[in-house]
Amino acid sequence: MYASLITDTGWTWDYIDEYMTLPRAEALGRLWATRPPLARAVVAIAAALGVVPANRPAPAGQSLDALAQELGMAGLNVEL
Repeated sequence: MYASLITDTGWTWDYIDEYMTLPRAEALGRLWATRPPLARAVVAIAAALGVVPANRPAPAGQSLDALAQELGMAGLNVEL
C-alpha cells in the first residue's frame, strides 16, 4: 500500500507515516477504484488499446561503458 501511495501521489515515506491513517487510505482506495490516478488510467487505456510495455531488463554484468554507449553518452568517462 505504501508503494502505491508514493507512486500515485508523490508523497514521501515520512509524509505518509505522519499523516496517513488506515481510514484515509481506505477512502483513497475506494475513490481510486472508480477514478484511478492518471498514471494508472493511462496504463489501463494503453492496455485496452493493445499497447504492451517493453520491459527490457538490463543484461546481467553489463558494463557502465556499454550502458553509456547504449544511452548515447559514450565518451563521458563516468566512474562509479
